[in-house]
Amino acid sequence: MIDPTAAEVLFMGTEAETSGLEAFNAVKDKEGLNDNTATLARTTDILIQLINDGMIEVWLGDPNSREPVYHPGDPLGCQMVTPERLLTMDKPDGRMLVYETTEKGENTLKGAWA
Repeated sequence: MIDPTAAEVLFMGTEAETSGLEAFNAVKDKEGLNDNTATLARTTDILIQLINDGMIEVWLGDPNSREPVYHPGDPLGCQMVTPERLLTMDKPDGRMLVYETTEKGENTLKGAWA
């Protein structure tokens, strides 16, 4: 069973490519958190859980188009989820953390809301 906040973050990725900052704001609102440190920790935990479970794909993308922009030596998977990338749209290198829900994630949502 997926918790309601993780389900919300996962659902956001079904609508369009979603940024780490949008996920951060959703977690903050959904859980009524007033502390950025706690929100960062919770958002990081959720995104890493969803990545590890194969429910979302993440990449570093252009802040305007959200299209992937690859650089040699880029971090992979969970390594992309950093506080800097969750709190900004273009730090540290002009790219943003972007994710979308996979088919497995969509199936999980269908089961959670059935």
